[in-house]
Amino acid sequence: MNLEKSVLDMFEGLSKVDFNVIIKYSGFLFIVFWFVVAAWAWFDCAERSEKVYVRILVTLLVLFGNIPGLIIYLILRPKITIQDQYWSDLERRYLMYETAELQDCDKCGTMLQPGFVYCPNCKNEIKVKCSNCGVNIDKKWKNCPFCGDVNTAVVTTVVRNVRYESFGEFVSRKLGELKTKHEQRALTKQVTVKANVTDSKKVKEKPAKKAKRKNKNKK
Repeated sequence: MNLEKSVLDMFEGLSKVDFNVIIKYSGFLFIVFWFVVAAWAWFDCAERSEKVYVRILVTLLVLFGNIPGLIIYLILRPKITIQDQYWSDLERRYLMYETAELQDCDKCGTMLQPGFVYCPNCKNEIKVKCSNCGVNIDKKWKNCPFCGDVNTAVVTTVVRNVRYESFGEFVSRKLGELKTKHEQRALTKQVTVKANVTDSKKVKEKPAKKAKRKNKNKK
C-alpha cells in the first residue's frame, strides 16, 4: 500500500510541474553552452591558423551548424598547432645546424668531423680561407657568408660520365684474368721443379764428396 501511494504521489507531483518552464530554461542553458563551444572553436582555430577569415568561418560553422558543424571542424582541423609547428621547425633547423659539417671526403670517402680543414686520410682540402676576411669557408661556396666577398677558390662539382663495360669486354677481362692466373701457376710450378732438381743434385753430391774424403784418409 505504501509503495502504491508513493508512486501515485510521484505522478501527482509530476502533473503539477510546469514543463514549459523547464524546456525554456534548458533551451537557454543549451544556447549559452553552444556559444561557449563556438568561442572554444574560435580560440582553438586561432592556435592552428593565423588567418582571421578562417577563424570566422569556423566559428560560424560551429555556431549555426550545431553538432554536425562541430564534427566537421574536428575532422578538418590541423592536428599541429602553430606553436608546435614552430618548435618542430626550430628543432629541425638546430639539427641541420649541428649536422651541417658532418660530411664525407670527396676523394677517399672518409667521414669528416666538424671543424676539419683537411681530410685526415688523403689530405684533401675541405675548406679554404676567404681572401678578404680570412675565415675558413667551404670551398664549394661561391661567396663568403661572413663578408660577402667572392670566393676565388670555388670548386665546381664536375659531373663524371660513368661508362659501364659491355658483355664482350667483361668476358675478355675475365679471360685475361684467368690467363694470368694460369701463367702464374705455371711459373710457380717451374720454380718448384727447378728447386727440387737442385735439392736432389745437392743430396747426390754429398755422398760422392764423403766417398772421396774416405779414400784420401785410407791413403
